[in-house]
Amino acid sequence: MKKLLVITVCFLLGFFSLYGQSPFEITPKSFDNDYQGLDISSNTDYVAHDSYLANNTDSAFTYLWEVKMGTSCPEEYKVGISDINQSYIPGVHQSPQETTLGVDQTNSPFNANLYPFQTAGCCDFVAYFLDANDPSIILDSINYKISINDENCLLSSSKNQTKLSEVKISPNPVQDQINISSLEHFDEIRISNSAGLVQKIIKSPNRIENLTELQAGIYFLHFYLKNKLVGLNRMVKI
Repeated sequence: MKKLLVITVCFLLGFFSLYGQSPFEITPKSFDNDYQGLDISSNTDYVAHDSYLANNTDSAFTYLWEVKMGTSCPEEYKVGISDINQSYIPGVHQSPQETTLGVDQTNSPFNANLYPFQTAGCCDFVAYFLDANDPSIILDSINYKISINDENCLLSSSKNQTKLSEVKISPNPVQDQINISSLEHFDEIRISNSAGLVQKIIKSPNRIENLTELQAGIYFLHFYLKNKLVGLNRMVKI
């Protein structure tokens, strides 16, 4: 009986030491963004929210993800997830396959692209990370509070309001070089394709950037300042 009690206690201590804190380091873990003046005339328009996962443990572990939409979200809204495996179509809110995060693995992408499908509104949703061996165990989560072209939405902080009209790009469509016109300074520009996959990252961008290596297609430019998204624009490459 004593031996059984010792084994049980050791198991519980090991369990809580493993899951008492998140095995992830997630950056960032929450988004509270207000997008005003966003062109949502096309069903391909979306707002991107890029996080990165790092392994906090001394062993590899496997997880699943699941997106839960809040009751405030318009029924048209869909989330499209891009992770280390692939980019999933909007509306796939549960991972169809497991993901393994190796020891010391960092900067594993997890991108949640919210597609409004031409609808203004407010939307709260959560991305949960679940233990692949026991999906009832929640390892961690990312919280999203998003407003798109709706001034009546109440967010936690007005500091995250994004006035996209302040960022202009020309020419558009673009062939080789693009001119960026804005009153703001940007630390970084991430260019993603229509599937939400990042194709190019520009550090300390200039007012004129060369994009000759990009193939023809529709792209989205995400402008970052101090790791926060402060601008978004759509571009056509010819």
